[in-house]
Amino acid sequence: SYASSATGSKRGSKQHMGGTANLKSAAQSMQPEEKRRYDRNLREQQRSYKISQQIKNLRNVLQESNIPFKPNKYSILLSVVEYIKELQTRAVYLDQEHQKLLNTISQTNELVNNSGGVDLNSGDG
Repeated sequence: SYASSATGSKRGSKQHMGGTANLKSAAQSMQPEEKRRYDRNLREQQRSYKISQQIKNLRNVLQESNIPFKPNKYSILLSVVEYIKELQTRAVYLDQEHQKLLNTISQTNELVNNSGGVDLNSGDG
């Protein structure tokens, strides 16, 4: 059928995102079953293309972060998951360190405020 030949020719190129106008006009002359199959195949190709683009984006994130990975989709996804876990662990650690610093500042402020003023109760004033 036309739908299978159209999808086969589009796989090798990126024409499916820009050259769909000609295919759509051809799709109008199809039988209803062929049209449904064609539309389903087109949606699947668009979905696959979007997934590939997002994986490319993830690959770029890994490269920019100097994270080693194998150049296949599965390895990219594994590396991204590991990187996210590492970042989450780092975020927890930094939050803890931040809280420690806030506590230290608070304690220091208390010491300064308590020793800097005249304490009438101690008599040492």
